[in-house]
Amino acid sequence: MEASCQTERRVPCNAVVQYEPQTLSDSETGALMGGEEMAAFLQEVYPRLEISLQQNLIMDLFVDDCRALSDEDWMTGSNSGTHLKEYQSFTDLKFSKDKVINWIEWHPVIKGVIAVACGEGYSADERIDLSTRLTTSRALILIWSFTDPIHPQLFLEAPEDILCFKFNPSDPNIVAGGCINGQVVLWDIREYADRLQINKTSDQTEERSRADNMDIFITDVKLDHSPIVPPLVLSYLEHSHSLSVSHLHWIPDHNEICVKSTHVLENVSQFSHQLVTCGIDGYVMMWDTRPQQSGKKPTSPHKTTTPPSLTDLDLTWKPFYKVCIVP
Repeated sequence: MEASCQTERRVPCNAVVQYEPQTLSDSETGALMGGEEMAAFLQEVYPRLEISLQQNLIMDLFVDDCRALSDEDWMTGSNSGTHLKEYQSFTDLKFSKDKVINWIEWHPVIKGVIAVACGEGYSADERIDLSTRLTTSRALILIWSFTDPIHPQLFLEAPEDILCFKFNPSDPNIVAGGCINGQVVLWDIREYADRLQINKTSDQTEERSRADNMDIFITDVKLDHSPIVPPLVLSYLEHSHSLSVSHLHWIPDHNEICVKSTHVLENVSQFSHQLVTCGIDGYVMMWDTRPQQSGKKPTSPHKTTTPPSLTDLDLTWKPFYKVCIVP
């Protein structure tokens, strides 16, 4: 008779560690506590300890300020201004109604301009059931100005819902965004930069800005129909994230990553050309907005004022380096 069995291989490992503390004898402890070094130490820290004890008597350091916020006002029914007040609201009945806000960014240069990425608040199963409807609907980033809280100044169109986006720190006219399908998108809003400018004239505006930083926005400016900016560059879908892009960051203008060796080098051009994305698929990807042949370290020491051409990257753009952080 022939018989066999599957044995389980057991690897020994440490399950318990025993230890005992290092202690001093009574004579060593007495010599240490009564020595000159201990006396000098106590004399040095005593004033600071006394001040800390006095502060504890004056104010409770462990009180939860958020939980104790406006308890007395609630009891008396008064409104002493402790509640946060809504300063401004932006609503577009066509493109932002019944949608969730995925990401918000202030314009880094122009004051009073804010960009909001709106998306559908559906689960994964609901997106599969409504796939036909979602493919025909527009995914947009709405750029608002405090000059007109009713009409967006600009729309940035995307193939899918945008979960994160960032303005280029070197050139705010270049915007990069990450889609829910894993693609990375680039827009160029240079042509519409004048629409976002806020005219601040007269001495009255300067006086209002001294009184309140938020009062610098003039609300009597109204613009015509807001244009829709199509994406300038879409990443190659097969080389993008397989799942949603959760975060995106531009690499600072003083650093760049070498395309060939992935070493961090000094960026002598002082222009942000590279960005990093991470997705829920467990990958971190690094992208370069320059053509592949110009992804080397620049040789010109002069500062670049305009970005290189981006149109050649459309639908061929792929990361030059990717790291799997979740095996």
